[in-house]
Amino acid sequence: MNSRYAQGSSFLLALMLTAGLLPTVLGEEGGSENGYLEIWVESDFDDQWGDLYIGDDFIDEYWVEYSGEAYLLDNLSLDAGDYVVTLELDNDASSQEAVTVVVNPTSDVLLYPVLENHAPTLHEAWVDPQEGSSETEFTFEVYYRDADNDAPEWVKLRLDNAENYFH
Repeated sequence: MNSRYAQGSSFLLALMLTAGLLPTVLGEEGGSENGYLEIWVESDFDDQWGDLYIGDDFIDEYWVEYSGEAYLLDNLSLDAGDYVVTLELDNDASSQEAVTVVVNPTSDVLLYPVLENHAPTLHEAWVDPQEGSSETEFTFEVYYRDADNDAPEWVKLRLDNAENYFH
């Protein structure tokens, strides 16, 4: 290397450092404590919009695609520290993960949105006929509703304090 070029480069670097023109990534005094967070996502849902939050702060809206494997959604520059990252999809599926961002190397988090399961409700239980003997055939009816559209996995009938299960 040409020694004049090296001397000139050192002088230019010193001048830029003094003037505050060098990027803070050099780690000199006054440098930033920023790190990078790669946000990966894997989704079993049809393509749709999703909102990304860091803590309570809305970051941006992203197009989240159906994927059989994780893909990079974004790479954010953040102060080093602990964060909670949340992705909320339009279909109400969500993912929330805690992550620690460090200055070096790049930190990452995998978000895998899932739907919260809601318990079903039963309405208007009825038996016909209302009375009978051990020889009488009874019909039991109840309206089953599930906000997630899940079918019942089993039925439990309590008759004379005895539990009977049906699949």
